[in-house]
Amino acid sequence: MNIDLNKIFNTSSELDKKFVDALLRAIKNNAIKEFDYLKFMHSVKSMQEMNMDVDTSYKSAFATAQTIGLTKEKLLKTANHYKIVLNKEREHFADALKNQRSEKISGKLEEVEILKNKILEYEEKMKQMNKEIAIYQKKIAGADSAIEKEKEKIETIKNNFVSSFEHFAEVLDHDIDSINNLL
Repeated sequence: MNIDLNKIFNTSSELDKKFVDALLRAIKNNAIKEFDYLKFMHSVKSMQEMNMDVDTSYKSAFATAQTIGLTKEKLLKTANHYKIVLNKEREHFADALKNQRSEKISGKLEEVEILKNKILEYEEKMKQMNKEIAIYQKKIAGADSAIEKEKEKIETIKNNFVSSFEHFAEVLDHDIDSINNLL
């Protein structure tokens, strides 16, 4: 059975494609072999494409899945498995974001601090050092601009991931609620 995860999670062009692809890859790589949430939702979505209403599509897909041993508990357990997969991806993303901040911002902040100290040191020396001081002041101005750009870039990346993650989590929560309420 070829499952279209984009259809199950209602991914749209509003979400960051890179993060959607990463989250879908994580789900696919951790897919359960036997009939589970993904296969169940694939059946539900297929029935809805045939203009079947939500209640009937869930109940019909579940009735069919019961014939191969699927229980409501198994269905919920496998849906929660995919929530755990998503949460692990969020943890990996948080670690990567932390490393990016450390690498791109902290390093530049340290560089700025070192350069400021050198400026103070050179100001105390002879007037001929003024030329070298001007060079370091230009580097500081450039570093401040670079820090702001990196902060904005990292914040955009974070916001894009959070939007994608929240979308996936909402779909799972909605599906779990539907399973609990309809089955």
